[in-house]
Amino acid sequence: MENDVAETVHVPQSSSDVKVHGSICCELRKILDRIASILPAMESARPGSSLGIHALCSLNTSVEKGKLIIQHCSECSKLYLALTGEAILLRCERIKSSLNQSLSQIQNMVPPLLAAQIAQLLDYLRDAKFIIDSTEEGAGKAILELLQRNDSTEELELEAFQIATSKLNLTTPKALLIERRSIKKLLEKICGTDSKKERILKFLLYLLKKYGKHNMLDAGGHKEKFPRIKSTSNIINSEKTDDSADQGDYQINKYGSVMPPEELCCPISAKVMCDPVIIASGQTYERALIEKWFNEGHDTCPKTQKKLENFSLIPNTCMKDLISKWRGENDIEILGPCAKSTSKEFRSWESSNSHSISSLKYISTPLLDGKSADYVYQSDHSNVSFISSENSNFLDSVGLKEMEISKGSSSPLFPWSADYQKYKSFSKFEYDMFLRFFNTLSELTLELQDKAVDNVKVLLEGDEETCYAMLSNGFMDALICFLTNSHEKSNVKALKTGAQLFLAFLSNSRVEILSLSEGAFPLLATLVNSQIRAESLLILERLSHQLSCLSHIVSSGIAPSIIKLLSSEDTKLVERATKILSEISSHSDIKPLLISSNCISTLASVLKDGRLSEYCLKILHNMSDTEEALDLIAKTNGCLASIVEILDIGDRDEQEDAVSILHSVCSHSVENCMLVMKEGVIPALVDISVNGSEEGKETSIKLLRLLRDLRHKECFDSSCNQPVPISEVERSPMDHSAKKQSISKSSRFFSRKMRFFSKPRSVTLF
Repeated sequence: MENDVAETVHVPQSSSDVKVHGSICCELRKILDRIASILPAMESARPGSSLGIHALCSLNTSVEKGKLIIQHCSECSKLYLALTGEAILLRCERIKSSLNQSLSQIQNMVPPLLAAQIAQLLDYLRDAKFIIDSTEEGAGKAILELLQRNDSTEELELEAFQIATSKLNLTTPKALLIERRSIKKLLEKICGTDSKKERILKFLLYLLKKYGKHNMLDAGGHKEKFPRIKSTSNIINSEKTDDSADQGDYQINKYGSVMPPEELCCPISAKVMCDPVIIASGQTYERALIEKWFNEGHDTCPKTQKKLENFSLIPNTCMKDLISKWRGENDIEILGPCAKSTSKEFRSWESSNSHSISSLKYISTPLLDGKSADYVYQSDHSNVSFISSENSNFLDSVGLKEMEISKGSSSPLFPWSADYQKYKSFSKFEYDMFLRFFNTLSELTLELQDKAVDNVKVLLEGDEETCYAMLSNGFMDALICFLTNSHEKSNVKALKTGAQLFLAFLSNSRVEILSLSEGAFPLLATLVNSQIRAESLLILERLSHQLSCLSHIVSSGIAPSIIKLLSSEDTKLVERATKILSEISSHSDIKPLLISSNCISTLASVLKDGRLSEYCLKILHNMSDTEEALDLIAKTNGCLASIVEILDIGDRDEQEDAVSILHSVCSHSVENCMLVMKEGVIPALVDISVNGSEEGKETSIKLLRLLRDLRHKECFDSSCNQPVPISEVERSPMDHSAKKQSISKSSRFFSRKMRFFSKPRSVTLF
């Protein structure tokens, strides 16, 4: 669901368009529709204070996130959606809470009538509930149970596959084909950025390819063979109930299982903690148990076995809130901080195979471990926040992210950085601290570097406040300095690390970099021709979307190197170069370079490919205000044909650019008009003039008139230039002179008529 450029989010208009989690998306859509009905009024009210502006921005951000979730559920793989249902549910809860917070703030800053409407909306929000469909939940559990096995057979794989596909209505060849395509699209999107998710998707694709040919219509006859688990509350109260009660019945709570998430349990006892504390290693334990461990003479962390620098105990208030919330939802009585619980109440930490989708991030998948190393499924919970049941305020999002990242590892976040261990946030770093962080990171192993970069990306995602604080405290200057030093030392490993950190920071597309140090862009221009070419191009591509950076990219002299890459055999490099040029080609200093490099023939061949047609057309459109470019577009072999083809197969935006280019080409000369006419452009232009976008209609009508008038003039000229019969030539000179004068007058008369009919009017074509 991630994009670096702001795009229009397509939200399905009905619940039938949503593949999975229809009830969640239906409720979310109702909320968004209600907000949309009064959002213009709220924006018109213009809450003037900084708090009001921030609340309005936050409201818009939450609305966009809600739309993205609905779009995700309508386009994504059904099997993947079923597996990540809990993550989607938690995201919706977070969006709901964020909307509630923003609306509550805005309510006090707008006129009374609008405030009353917001109050009604807040009432609706408080009553709104997101519920995962039990059938879809069962499908996710079937696949999850298979992934959690140590080994598997074809029978088990087929059984789990049939249960999941029957519950998700993947029972026809067409449905299975769509599912395969959806998974392939997901794989293309992540493209090496998340190896864990990639392995899960490849496994789902393996199941589809291997068992998709089986007749799925009888899958509904298969009964679930997954072990039933008694609710913890049922176990506690079992002594008070009649022996005849059905011990097999259980209730599914919000987490998808009655088993406590692993992160809420103490690693020593494998039981849910009452008084969680953090020790020097960054791990969290039950206070009484870790004190007992220290009193017995141990000086190491029980889980990591690393020696501790001190024995301080810091209360983990975030964890305590999460535990309190989980207990409340499952009706589990809190007996006291040191209460004992029987081994029957909770499974041990080591043997836990929780069915909870929310804990999917923290559990291993032994089945995949056997097929390929380190197959660990990790749901995308980076954006998930939990809300305290006592109040509806958000926990600190940065603290939560840090907690979630560190919970899945055996060490605290960035343990090799003394500065980070001291301040626990990049927002408090200064120039020297950033530089130390980069230098230390570059000396770690590649595995630790990749992990650290991923953690940085997660921490900064959606946290504009921290990003801007980092910029003001010298983050970017320190990073450019680090890259410059690494380049001078030819340290490719350090260069790659710096580039990855640059990209991690730029992944937050809402943060605009207003200025970079003077040497930043010349450095990037140099790195384009280095061993980190791919990373440098990706950095430049993302910077090119920011208006403040465009002129610097142009003045850095990087354009010739990027233009040369259009002819590269590496399709990825061609793609990056084309996207960058589409952004900077409107600059007056770039156009002469594009023309002199003869890149139009290269663009014509890329345009034929289709994948990058949008960007190629944008480049040609930006160049079409110069005569030299128009001549080249008209005379370059295959260029006009490719542009005309876009009129038939392109989307509306592409059609607009294509029509505009053709209009400019035809307006330049009669010869160009003839070349365009030879490509059979008329039917497509007529179609766009009726069914295209407003701009497309207007430009296509102009081009049709231009071509029509040219054709009429052609017909007139041909009739006036008919060869004179010899008998006429033999007439007297007087007669011949009179004939010439008559033709001349006639020509002037029809010329005036042509000018009259060329005035704008309803289109009558050929």
